[in-house]
Amino acid sequence: MLKYKPTFLLIQFLVIGWLVLQTSSVQADDVVVKLTLHPSPLPVPAMKYRLMPAADKLDNDNASNHYRRILSFTTNSKERYQKHVDLTVLSLDELRKEKYKNIFDQLTFEEIFYELEKASRCNHCDWQIPYERFHVETNLNDLQEMRQIARLLVSKLRWEIAQKRYDDALNTALSGIMLSRNLSKNSVISSLIGYAVFSIIHKQLEEIITQPDSPNLYWAFSEIPKFTGSLRFSADLEKLFLLYAVPSFKNINKKVFTRSEAKQLETEYLNLYKLNQGSILSNDTIRTKLTLWILKVYPDSVKTLEKYGYQKKTINQMQTVQAVILSEYLFATEMQDRVSSSLILNPKKALNRLKQTSRLMNKNWNQHSYSKFDLSNFMGETFYYVYYAALNQDRKIAEFRTIELLRDYLSKHNKFPTSFDQLDSNLLPFDPATGKPFLYKSDGVKATLKIEQVIPNSHQSYNRVYELSIAK
Repeated sequence: MLKYKPTFLLIQFLVIGWLVLQTSSVQADDVVVKLTLHPSPLPVPAMKYRLMPAADKLDNDNASNHYRRILSFTTNSKERYQKHVDLTVLSLDELRKEKYKNIFDQLTFEEIFYELEKASRCNHCDWQIPYERFHVETNLNDLQEMRQIARLLVSKLRWEIAQKRYDDALNTALSGIMLSRNLSKNSVISSLIGYAVFSIIHKQLEEIITQPDSPNLYWAFSEIPKFTGSLRFSADLEKLFLLYAVPSFKNINKKVFTRSEAKQLETEYLNLYKLNQGSILSNDTIRTKLTLWILKVYPDSVKTLEKYGYQKKTINQMQTVQAVILSEYLFATEMQDRVSSSLILNPKKALNRLKQTSRLMNKNWNQHSYSKFDLSNFMGETFYYVYYAALNQDRKIAEFRTIELLRDYLSKHNKFPTSFDQLDSNLLPFDPATGKPFLYKSDGVKATLKIEQVIPNSHQSYNRVYELSIAK
């Protein structure tokens, strides 16, 4: 059973792993996506097609209730579920064959798609996860299984695209996007699941915009909120996990602990360490290691507390364990505050500040000889990479908006613009990472749209390039 453990190292591992999966492989070359485009004018009225529910279509209901009902259906219908998943690997041409024409009548999952549509029309999503009770051991199985729902949506979405039922396909895509949005407005791990769901749906939207007679979705893409905008809630929630896991943190900076209170703090801290490391060592062994670490870093902790304004007299009155863990807690709180405030900035500045914060945490970790008890060990570079993952989703939306604007130009001129100067500057999307338009070249017949890497020399050191051609 997978449980949530913001071993902030584990989260970092999941983040990096997720990003690596997104890249397919570690490389420095460009990743090329070839698309053949059909002319398609901007829709009239502008919001004729939607990928987010209109305000007058929203119900005062909790979406998570519908999502959880869906899980019971998939659990009890594994054979039908697998048949749906098998459809996702078929090409659109294969899905157009006669034998698949009525496939959804045979593999009906009407109750699931009904609940998904109902969930997408809810005005809020409260997952009702008891973080405050189970904190780092909170069971997140339900959220993990949302990816199964996304696979069902893909099977239906691809079939609808193949049958040229674009209105139905957009409605299905809307359900998937709302699922990703509802997941991303939660904890860090929940957000990553949301980004994964959006990536799955995004790939199918790429199929839509390359189909003959497909509608132009420029305005539909434009109304999708930025994923980076919901990260502040995730950051605030991560702050609470330390308080949930170590209740003594609530008073650690408010008073000098008695001997029994300090002992309780030590026990809670040990439990946090064990949950973080999955340690099989005995409590006595871990307690001995903690004691040795406290004695080693105590002189530095005194200096840290003085830096935060504590008087020597107050520090001397503290139990050693309180002084050391308090210094760690104050530093961790300062770093968490830097993370939260960074998320307010524009993406380029946010990434720079998050990287600086990461270096400060790593420096603190280094000074403590890479101790596994150091709170910096729990935080790592988590939000630097999580922010990048969210930004990557925002960039995908801007990429598609740009491509749709090019399809609109094709509908008027039957050729690509030779530069973005020929497009309406009021409508031209900017790259969310740079605040500038994407790099573009064209001779009128073919075009390239280049999305440059914004974390140079990283594990994801590649540029994404769209090679665009005009359908004959």
